[in-house]
Amino acid sequence: MKFELNLERLKKDAETMAINPNDSFFISYREFLNYFEKIETIDFGSMVIGIHFTYSWMPTIFDFRSKNFQKLL
Repeated sequence: MKFELNLERLKKDAETMAINPNDSFFISYREFLNYFEKIETIDFGSMVIGIHFTYSWMPTIFDFRSKNFQKLL
């Protein structure tokens, strides 16, 4: 099976996509953005919160495979 990216089709699909602004995803996402816009520096606590914000939408929980947090920050 060959996959071809068709930008015109993608644009048309995006324009006709029905978006419910009251959907839980959009309500949550706005709050995630607000949270990170208010902090100047991402410290350990906000890093953990950000990772779990992201992974809360996925079927598996985040697994810290490294404890080298300073390098990440």
